[in-house]
Amino acid sequence: MYSFNELTNLINRAELFGEKTDWTVSLCNYGVNVPNGYVISVKCFADFLKHNGISTDSVPYNIVDLIMNGKLQPQLDEEMTAFIKGGLWAVRTSGLHSGPGKGTLKFEYKSFFGLGDCEEVKEAVKRCWCAAYDKNIVSYYRYNRMRVKHAEMSVIVQKMINPEITGTACGMSALGDRVIAVETDGTEGYYDWYNGVITGLDLQADMVREISDNLLKIQSARGRPVSVRWAYANDVLYILSADFAQPDVRCPETGGLVTGDCRKAFVIDWNKRMLNRFFSQFPSPKKAVLTDSEIYCSRLYAGQSDLPKITRYQIRKELSLYEKKKAAAQRRLERLDLINLNGMDIQGLTDLLTSVSEGDFYEMQYLYYSYTVMSMVVYGAFKDGDTVNTGNSAFPYIQAVKDLWNVSRKLRGKENVTVYDENIPEIIGKYKYYSLYEQDPSYPNCDEKPGMLLETVKIFTALDDRAYSRGHVPKMHLEKYSKQSRLLHEVLKCCGELWELSEKYCFVLRKFTEKLGEELYSKGLLDEKDGIYHLTAGDLHDGENLKEKAEKNKLYYSCFRNFEPGRIQPKARSDGENVLKGIPASGGTAEGKAKIIKDIADIYRLEQGDVLITSYTAPVWTANLLLAGGIITEKGSPICHTAIAAREFGIPCAVAVIGAMSEIKEGSTVTVCGDTGEIKF
Repeated sequence: MYSFNELTNLINRAELFGEKTDWTVSLCNYGVNVPNGYVISVKCFADFLKHNGISTDSVPYNIVDLIMNGKLQPQLDEEMTAFIKGGLWAVRTSGLHSGPGKGTLKFEYKSFFGLGDCEEVKEAVKRCWCAAYDKNIVSYYRYNRMRVKHAEMSVIVQKMINPEITGTACGMSALGDRVIAVETDGTEGYYDWYNGVITGLDLQADMVREISDNLLKIQSARGRPVSVRWAYANDVLYILSADFAQPDVRCPETGGLVTGDCRKAFVIDWNKRMLNRFFSQFPSPKKAVLTDSEIYCSRLYAGQSDLPKITRYQIRKELSLYEKKKAAAQRRLERLDLINLNGMDIQGLTDLLTSVSEGDFYEMQYLYYSYTVMSMVVYGAFKDGDTVNTGNSAFPYIQAVKDLWNVSRKLRGKENVTVYDENIPEIIGKYKYYSLYEQDPSYPNCDEKPGMLLETVKIFTALDDRAYSRGHVPKMHLEKYSKQSRLLHEVLKCCGELWELSEKYCFVLRKFTEKLGEELYSKGLLDEKDGIYHLTAGDLHDGENLKEKAEKNKLYYSCFRNFEPGRIQPKARSDGENVLKGIPASGGTAEGKAKIIKDIADIYRLEQGDVLITSYTAPVWTANLLLAGGIITEKGSPICHTAIAAREFGIPCAVAVIGAMSEIKEGSTVTVCGDTGEIKF
C-alpha cells in the first residue's frame, strides 16, 4: 500500500496505478485539499492471484468466486489492518485501461462507500478486483483478442469525511467559459469568476470563491475545463474527485460552441465583425454570417464549402479588390516600420500600440482570411474539374524553401553549422518575420530565434541533391483549361503575397508589443515583461490595474490552453476495412512509415521518407514537407497550401481524408495514391 504523499513525486503514476489514482494524487500536487488515503498497486493484485494459485492464462469460469474466497497475502493484510482504523472509508477501482479520457473498459469502474471496519474494506478491495473479470470484460478481451494481462488494476482506499454540505462545480457552463456552474443539494447557480459576480446561489460568497479558486487551480494545471465534487466538513473544503468537463456545451443565445478560445495579446481582442464583413463580400447565395470561425473554416478546408460555381468575371473582380487592399496594406506596413520607438513615454507608446492593434492588426487578419477564403473561392470554380498543377514557384513560402536549399548545398561537408556562418545571416534577414505559429505575435520569430531556420538548414544539408527535385505530376490539359489556369496562377500568387504581408504585420506588432512590455515592467506596472501578452488593447488604453488584469487573463488562457471544442465530424469515407478516400492533390504513389504530427512544434519528428499525416498544413510547414515521402491531411482542397507545396516538390498527396489521424496508427506502413486520393494502411 502506498499513501497519496508517497506518490506525489512519481512521474508515471497513470501508467503504474491508473488514471483515477493519477487524478487523485495530482490534486494534492495542485494544492487542493483531498481526504487522505492509500493505493493498492497493480503488482499487489498480481501477487494476490499468484498467492492463491489463480491462473489467468485462460480465465476460469468461477474466477470471481476464487478471488472472493482467496486470502490476502500476509504483508498486505498486515498493512491494511494497521492503516484502516476508525471512521468510514471508500474503496474504488483505478484501472490502467479505464478512466478520464479513455473509452476502453470503462465499465470495470466500481465504488464502495461507508465501510466502517477493516474487514469490510478488505472485502471491498477483492470486489474491486473482481470487476476486472466481469463477464462483459472477459467477452471484451476475447472479442478483441486481448491477453488477460490487460486486466491491470489498482485500488484506492480513501478516508471518508462527514460533510455538512456537498455539491459539484463545472468549469464550463452554458453562459460562457468564464462562468462556473455550481450545484449543491438544494440550489444551482453560477459564479462569474472573471468579474466576481454570483448568481442564484445560497452559499456564502467566501465558499463560492474558495470552490472556484480550487477548481481553477486544477483547470490551469490541466489546461482544460474540469468538473469537481466538493464537500465542506468542519468549515474545511475538500475536493473529493475531479474529471474533465464535457466539451460540447453550447451557448443558448447564439447556439455556438463555448470554445474557451483565449488568444493571447491582441488576438484576445479579435473583432469578429471584421470577418463577417469580409465573408459578406463573396458572391454566394447563402447568408455569409460568421457564428463560429473554427467550424466555418473547418468546412471550407474539408472541401464541404457551400460556395457556388463562380465565373472568371467574378474572380477577376475579387482579384481587383485584393490588389487594391494589398497595395494599401503594403504602404501602411512601410509607414509603421519606419516609426522610431526609442524615447517614447509609456502613454505615447500605449496610444500608438492601441492604434496598431485596432487598425493594423485587424488589417492583418483581413489579409490572412483573404488568403484562406480566396483559395476556396477559386476551388469553387474548379472543384468539379481536374486537379490543377500550376507549377507556381512564385509563392513566398516556396521561394523560402528554395533559398534554404541553396544555402544547404553550400554548407555540405561542414560539421558544425551556426548562425554565424557567412551564408546564414542573409537568410535570417530575409525571412526574419517567420514564426512557428502564424498570426500570433506572442510567439518569437526567426529574428529572435534563428535556430528555427538553422535546424531546417541542418536537415537539408544531410539530404542528397535528389531530395529537392523528385519530378512533378503530369500537367493537366492546358488546352481545355488555359484561361482558367492563367487566372488560377494569378489568384494563387496574390494569395501568397497576402499571406506574406500578414506575417510581416505580426512581426511589426511584436516589435511594438515587446517595447511596451519592457517599459511597463521597468515602471513596476507589470510583474513580468510577458504580461503584456495577457492584456487587451482596451486594458492598455485604460492603464488601470494592469497587474490584476494580466493575471486574470493569464489564468483564463491557462485554463483553456489544451482545450478543443467538440465537433460533429462525418464518418471517415472508406471502401474497405483498411482503405480511406480523400481528394487527390498531387499525383504519384508513396509508401512509408506513418508519422502523425498534431502540431507544428512536433514537425521535427518527421524523417525522410515518412508519410506525414496531419489535420492541415500552413506555409510555415513548407520547408519540412520536403522530407515527406507522401502527405495526407484531414482537411484541404486541390489548391490548399498542402496541395500546392506537394505538387511543387513532386510529393504524392491526398487531402480531405477525414479520419486519417484517428484510423491510421503511428509507425504503421501506409500507402498514399495522389492520383485517386486512396489511402491503404
